[in-house]
Amino acid sequence: KKKEEERRAIEGPARTDMMRRLTSQLLRMKVYENALLKQAAQKRIPIAELEKRAKDRGENGNSFEDNLLLELLAWFKKDFFVWVDNVKCSFCDGKMKVGGAVPPLDVERIHEAGTVEIHQCTVCGKTIRFPRYNDPGKLLETRSGRCGEWANCFVLCCRAMGFETRYVLDFTDHVWAEVFSQSQNRWLHCDPCENACDKPLMYEQGWGKKLNYAFAFDTNGIVDVIWRYSRNRNDTLQRRDRVSEDWLDNTIDTINAQVWAQLPDIERERQHLRVLKEKEDLKTGKEMEARELHEQEMVGRQSGNEEWKRVRGELGGK
Repeated sequence: KKKEEERRAIEGPARTDMMRRLTSQLLRMKVYENALLKQAAQKRIPIAELEKRAKDRGENGNSFEDNLLLELLAWFKKDFFVWVDNVKCSFCDGKMKVGGAVPPLDVERIHEAGTVEIHQCTVCGKTIRFPRYNDPGKLLETRSGRCGEWANCFVLCCRAMGFETRYVLDFTDHVWAEVFSQSQNRWLHCDPCENACDKPLMYEQGWGKKLNYAFAFDTNGIVDVIWRYSRNRNDTLQRRDRVSEDWLDNTIDTINAQVWAQLPDIERERQHLRVLKEKEDLKTGKEMEARELHEQEMVGRQSGNEEWKRVRGELGGK
């Protein structure tokens, strides 16, 4: 008891921050279940065309649903969303650079813009506002941004297509999705920025990220999924020094129990058993057994300009 009191005193602020981040993201997952937002996404997605392409893939070892996910991912990357390093100057087409950030206007705050970047043209000197929207419905309209906007809108599109989807928050400043494959009975890593599916080691092995915490969220709770994305257990554990592992595990279990208490008995038990199995597979390394690195897991980040990636340390071996 004394030892726990000492740890609580030392970790107090970090525990408070961790709890805030976990609970706020969990609460946010409800937005992806909004029927009107899902309908808006369905209108944007060429569903019939993607289904045709999925069928045309033929017998490639994947189920139709898994092929449909691959088609959705490719469409989102190639045809729908646009990566933004610097916005285009609408006055002279000159090159622009980020000149700082300002608080959002009321009209921008309506769509959950947390901050607004000010991009200034290096030729004519004009400035353009670039709100960093968090409203996935607004992102269906703007169709642009960086990893935060990409993952946010992609999760909505996945839910609109009926995929069981989670939002993954990486504490080293990246976000992506996971989609549950019924045919494979497991969660598949999906990064729309990279058009990458089931390439979970790309961040550590390819980009060179020093991972620490990664959590997956959906309306049914939270799962600590770091061991899906990291093979370097000893190094990663040393970086997971914000809070004690047992406190973190117990805290997530408590949050999940509160969520599951609202479910029917059969669904509560199903969620409980599925999370238990996933946690066991991740902690024992079962998911990593006999897994060979894919080519896409051995290269640096593709999205973003070179300088931005260099500053973030995501160029990998370059």
